[in-house]
Amino acid sequence: MRNYLSLTYSVTYSVALMTAVGCASVQPQNPKSVVGSFPDVGVSTSVAVGQVMVTKYDYLSLATATLRDPVEGSFWAGRNPLTVGSVLTPAISSGQEVYCQPPARLGAPCLKDTDKDGRFDYGYTMNAYGMLVNGRSIPPAAYRISDQSIKDGFKYELLYEGVDNGVLRIAYREFTENLARPAFSQDLTYTLDRDGHTRIRFRTVAATIHRADNKEIEYTVESGF
Repeated sequence: MRNYLSLTYSVTYSVALMTAVGCASVQPQNPKSVVGSFPDVGVSTSVAVGQVMVTKYDYLSLATATLRDPVEGSFWAGRNPLTVGSVLTPAISSGQEVYCQPPARLGAPCLKDTDKDGRFDYGYTMNAYGMLVNGRSIPPAAYRISDQSIKDGFKYELLYEGVDNGVLRIAYREFTENLARPAFSQDLTYTLDRDGHTRIRFRTVAATIHRADNKEIEYTVESGF
């Protein structure tokens, strides 16, 4: 009888534990594929100085949360403090979005913005089973959401930089893998034709410039990256 009760308790406890873990376990969000180009070929377009004229991109991205305020740490048992600039990765727990300090392991803090006002106001601790426990309100901590590129990818772009004595200035920027900063850049110059439209070419990009000054440029792309 004792063995039977022990076995029954063990099975009951295991089922209850698995149920709890299944309901409240943290599931990291998958990165999204970001693919596109600008502008449409054959369509007259205008952009201001400092804006991108032509671009093409294909990469995986994850919307991370960067803290603008430090988070009071007495509610969690993690080793690393949540300071200004700490980056948290998105996850789903019981159908709700949370942001957790990577890597997801025992003692890691996860934060939630309950009223979606741009400030985390509720915190959890992750236990050994990947569950969120010890939930409680925390002093509001502001954050910002930004796309963080991950794994392999690329982005090519031509940036309009204005006109200087009849010379068109454009910057080429190439981003690969880490899209936070250009892996390669090059300054391009083209002499504007005073008698009419000016055709420019860079690599596979071909465009006709209709009008350009130090405020904006109007152009039509015939072929992109």
